[in-house]
Amino acid sequence: MSKIKRILCPTDWSEPSRVALQAAVKMARYEDADLVLLHVLPPLGLVYGMASVVSLGQIVQDEATEKLRALIAECVPPDVRAQPLIRVGDEADEIHLAALQADVVVMSTHGRAGWAHWAFGSVAETVMRESTCPIFVLGPLGKDSATSDAGQDERGCRVDFPYKQVLWPTDWSEVSERALDEAITISAQHGAQLLMLHVIESPELEMSWLHEEHMEKRLRKLRERKAGAQNARLLIGHGVAATEITRIAAAECVDLIVMSTHGSNGWQSLRLGSVAQKVMREVPCPVFLVPPRTVVSSVDEP
Repeated sequence: MSKIKRILCPTDWSEPSRVALQAAVKMARYEDADLVLLHVLPPLGLVYGMASVVSLGQIVQDEATEKLRALIAECVPPDVRAQPLIRVGDEADEIHLAALQADVVVMSTHGRAGWAHWAFGSVAETVMRESTCPIFVLGPLGKDSATSDAGQDERGCRVDFPYKQVLWPTDWSEVSERALDEAITISAQHGAQLLMLHVIESPELEMSWLHEEHMEKRLRKLRERKAGAQNARLLIGHGVAATEITRIAAAECVDLIVMSTHGSNGWQSLRLGSVAQKVMREVPCPVFLVPPRTVVSSVDEP
């Protein structure tokens, strides 16, 4: 990933989207990037005739723009360059179109206002499926949340810059290797320790030291082949993939998890399915989702 110059942060006025904005502000300040705060309005139906609809539509857009400017004034410090953006149409489509001009999208997975299904529902799923740029995702707010000044958001989820520990989980799919390339770049940019993880899920293989040894060898081979990964730590987990990723992220005080949005081998449902859902619901840090697009090379075969 090249240097981040433009960050897109969609908002639906909900608390989760405000948490995402806080993270976007931190990222923009650290990267010296421009921040675009986006709100999508639904199209107005033709109720009172075309002229009335056009007039009413402009009033609604003006009000939304002022609300965005007020949110920027409240949440974005003067040293961060921020601008409001109003679009009209389908939420997912408009976010996707705006993301074409961004280097990264920062968003939360839950919205309680207009985007009630952001918890891996229609909007988020469509955005993540069609996005051509990475998405920095923050999980849902806890029920008993309390604001903290210790580098945490309202969920207790750490959003720290620069990162110190970056975790890359793999299922040996081609798209997961593309995520590894991003993890290597991010780790280098932040001077962070890279952790390379594979979780052995098959119950019949969990206690097989020969299988674990084989997976460690495979990770070592991949580490040696990847420029910039030579100092990465190798980890093997046992059990349910999402549970192990979450447990290891907490135990290692990971600041960021970098993973692909699609898995084609062991984690078939990684495409916004059970693994990614569970990780982002429970993990104590943000998740950097890498779109599949094209894969330059494939992960080494056993």
